[in-house]
Amino acid sequence: MTATPQIPVAPLWNPIPVAMHAQSEFINEQAITFVRNYAICRDDRYCDALARAGFGRLAAVWYPYADLERAQLAADFMGWGFIVDDLIDDLTTDRDVLVVRLHRLLRLLDAPLCPPLDDDPLALALVDLRTRLFALATPVHAHRLAVSWREAFFGGVWQRAQREVGVGDLARVTAMRLSDVGMGVITTLCEIAGNYHLASADLVAPPVRALTEMTWLLAAYDNDIFSLPKELTDQLADTSIVTLCAIRRGGDTLQGLADTVGLRNQTMALFLRLREQTRCGTSAALTQYLGDLGRVVAGSTHFWHTSSRYREGVDTRYADLLANVAVGGPDHGPDVGNPPPIPAIAWWWGCLHDRVLEGEQSAVTGTHEDGDTRSDPDRTDNPPSESQRRA
Repeated sequence: MTATPQIPVAPLWNPIPVAMHAQSEFINEQAITFVRNYAICRDDRYCDALARAGFGRLAAVWYPYADLERAQLAADFMGWGFIVDDLIDDLTTDRDVLVVRLHRLLRLLDAPLCPPLDDDPLALALVDLRTRLFALATPVHAHRLAVSWREAFFGGVWQRAQREVGVGDLARVTAMRLSDVGMGVITTLCEIAGNYHLASADLVAPPVRALTEMTWLLAAYDNDIFSLPKELTDQLADTSIVTLCAIRRGGDTLQGLADTVGLRNQTMALFLRLREQTRCGTSAALTQYLGDLGRVVAGSTHFWHTSSRYREGVDTRYADLLANVAVGGPDHGPDVGNPPPIPAIAWWWGCLHDRVLEGEQSAVTGTHEDGDTRSDPDRTDNPPSESQRRA
């Protein structure tokens, strides 16, 4: 693909402030120790690179107000998940062998007393994580986490299959990225890290489901943007949203990057507007969750913008691509606009009040039990109260 330097790329609009756990470095160091102790890295060089990426800091920016034990569990899951994600991306591994291995791992999450089915180091590490999970979470939390890992694994296999049949179209790959980006695990961990419980009716209400999926896709956009040079180097960019946007522009990489940023910023505008609408009359637990989604969005942008994960081993031909990408922008972002021609996500725009059909209001509308008006969920100087954590 070619690049045209004069094409402007808008900044990644990110008005939500980033919060950081007070013990972020300790959490990161312990997470690195966890993956080393279970020998789940393929070799020392890979493990060192993973450590330099600072994956444990993701938990620190995603769950900045969590108790240390819960934040550490999330961070250790991050390390385990990064390694599984790289395993899925390893094209030298037979896809059928991969599916069997992933399914055997899922069995340990589905059945809390099931022993490892083999001596797979990933399984042994997962049993440790599972034991700690059940000490901190309810069975409902654990079930939701198992479901989210299953979606991530099947999304990863979908991506492998897509690579074998060739580049897809933007609509199909966007639907795939909602699953294979693995962010369902992260939004499910919000409840566990925050020690609260969401009603199922709230989680599946269309506006809340839309906001949850927007959180996933915003992370996928950021991931595809910041990983582009590395994935072009490793010849893994064929399922990147940036690649699909570039193909629509005659193969111009920088134009594809600009279009991806545009889609991402439009989704951010919709996220903020729909979240503000949805916060009206929610329970304390749902108010906490909506704030947590914002922290996940902001933390994802911050991590991919600062981590070394996709900056090492980049071909010099692609090294300058990220020089065109900035984070920040004005206080007021783009208009929500009309939905893009992507069926998997176009329905999100219909959740706005001025678009929702009569009789389709969600289960999240109503009045606070205490009649309170909720504070800004993104303020870093206003951490969630104990009642919000434990509702």
